Amino acid sequence: MNFEEFADAMVVEARNQSWKEVKDSLSHFTNEFKSDDFRNNAGPRLFGHLANTLSSLKNKLMSEEDIPIEVEFTDCLAEYYRCLRNACASCHDNQELARSTLILMNTRDIVQKLNTENRDETIVCVLQCAVQFLGNTCVRNSFNQSTVWDMFLSDDYRNLLMSGDVPLADYTCMLLHTCIRGLLVQGSAHPTYQQKQQHLSQRDTEDYPHDILQDPGVQEYLTEAIRQSAANEFEWGVYLIEDLCQFETFLSVLYDKLTDKERIFVVEVLINLLKQMSDCLTHDRKIGAGVTNSDNCAAVAESKMTVDDTPEEIASSMPNRYVGIDNLRFLSEEIQSKCLQVIRVVVMNCEYSLTPWLIVKNIEALGIATSLHTIYGALQEDTDLLMTSLDLLNGIHDINKGGENHFVGAEKPKEIDPSHPSFCLKRDLVRLIANMVYHHPVNQDRVREMDGIPLLLDLSGVDDRNPFITQWVVLAIRNLLEGNDENKAIVNEMQMEGMANNVSLLKEYGISAELQGNKIIVKPPKPGHGT
Repeated sequence: MNFEEFADAMVVEARNQSWKEVKDSLSHFTNEFKSDDFRNNAGPRLFGHLANTLSSLKNKLMSEEDIPIEVEFTDCLAEYYRCLRNACASCHDNQELARSTLILMNTRDIVQKLNTENRDETIVCVLQCAVQFLGNTCVRNSFNQSTVWDMFLSDDYRNLLMSGDVPLADYTCMLLHTCIRGLLVQGSAHPTYQQKQQHLSQRDTEDYPHDILQDPGVQEYLTEAIRQSAANEFEWGVYLIEDLCQFETFLSVLYDKLTDKERIFVVEVLINLLKQMSDCLTHDRKIGAGVTNSDNCAAVAESKMTVDDTPEEIASSMPNRYVGIDNLRFLSEEIQSKCLQVIRVVVMNCEYSLTPWLIVKNIEALGIATSLHTIYGALQEDTDLLMTSLDLLNGIHDINKGGENHFVGAEKPKEIDPSHPSFCLKRDLVRLIANMVYHHPVNQDRVREMDGIPLLLDLSGVDDRNPFITQWVVLAIRNLLEGNDENKAIVNEMQMEGMANNVSLLKEYGISAELQGNKIIVKPPKPGHGT
């Protein structure tokens, strides 16, 4: 029996409701569709048979008043979607056939029928396979992406996410990611670097990309997707959040609907995305003050963007995903309104919530974003952010003088508590300030007027609670002095008052240091020390 005869027999078996025989036939095609050659040459006739088979399955399902129904039927339906899942994997022709033969339309009705509170394990298996099929039929197929998005733009997505089945929720995040990714591509029409820059800097009134987040229903199930992803660490959820970061209204619309734990998850995804952007932009080039890896900050202190770096060349290395600048402005407002909670944890010596951690993460995100001057140069105009950062850093420094606490510099690793929100906070604030003043005379002057230069120099000592803070202070001072005679005069007028508080640490390693006139004399360790 050839494949056409085999498919003809399957259609007849489905009309006769011989579900075991139908499942056996479908299993045969499921295996065959694993072959690239078979999959790419299936053709309309076979898909017509598959569509007719689904019609019989749907008619049977819709005739049932109660869910669940017999296992033999649900097993057959699950196998059907396994077959279609394989058929549409990386095959545009089969994706088109799935839509033109009404398979997508019938799948919507079947999912809506099964997606109830009374679902058992066999029904959950059907839904898993159906969602995987929908995901495969949408990959790199803009028409199917729009079709599936519109078909399920109701409670379907939310109910799938809230099914209680972790794999099903993960597959639903995959489907949402695939559809939204397609909408982004369609809405942006692959914009050039200049178009992205124009939008980011001028904040055009026209939505870019098309803002689906204004729909309350969309807000509801995307919030649930983020909630499920944060709870279960879905990889597809991470991709979905990366997509959402491109919408300028993402955080302003959904942030308040999330818990602090979920917000931290979102901001961590955003931070990783910013790091990816930085890696793309700094590949084979070094950009001014723009560094995000603390290990490398000293090396780029003297670097410049090369004159050969054109916007077109930068565009070629841009990642497919980016962070909308309004989301970063939103994080800035959060820092300004809630930063005192970080200090309150130490001053009141109380148990802390996740909010201080969230603020610290927001500061880390903006520290990275402000290093990407070619993309987010407009953030340097946020004077309130700069002043808040200086005020917070100054407050932390004042607390340092009050005795032992989590803000006091640690000279030994054993003194560190990485679980405290103060960990790396001073370093990240210095990084943010360093990037905010880069080639920006107004911000350079503002730091001087707020006595920020002596403050930064006071933080230049070794501090294992803030790794590489010394290098970041050096970079901040470099950026403050560049092209600014008033700031240079401040530094030139400073007088030596003694050695910093790291003498004990030097002695521990056998190194001695002493003042001789206006000079610090450092003596190397004696032979055999520490061996």
